[in-house]
Amino acid sequence: MMMAKHLTIILSVTLFLFSCGCTYAQEKRKMPSSSSHSSATGPSEMKNQQSQPFDESVSLKIYVDKTGQITLNEQPTSTDQLDHKLKLLKEQNGIVFYSRDDATSAPTEQAMNVIKLIVANKLPIRLYTDRTFTQPVLVK
Repeated sequence: MMMAKHLTIILSVTLFLFSCGCTYAQEKRKMPSSSSHSSATGPSEMKNQQSQPFDESVSLKIYVDKTGQITLNEQPTSTDQLDHKLKLLKEQNGIVFYSRDDATSAPTEQAMNVIKLIVANKLPIRLYTDRTFTQPVLVK
């Protein structure tokens, strides 16, 4: 049982780190080479965009229960509504607080879709073990 919980935590963290690496690689490919001057965004401008920290005071709390019901800031929501809110959060440079019911079992399809939306919007994520978002996932 404890092994399954650790495996779930490791898988979640790996998914997050993988998404960060993909974001870095995509941004690096967008940077103009030193021989190309046609881009309006120079390397120093790109660096400033990448290094801007997220604003922790701007956040969305997403919880997925064992039936697949998605809750956004304690209100039921659909994946379409969630995607819209995540896009707005990205514009505000915010962070996602995420938790799901029974993290030791395989995630529901809806839980996986939520993670995919977070990754697609390139948002930072903080994982929690409870519905109240008071117990962060601790990786040892």
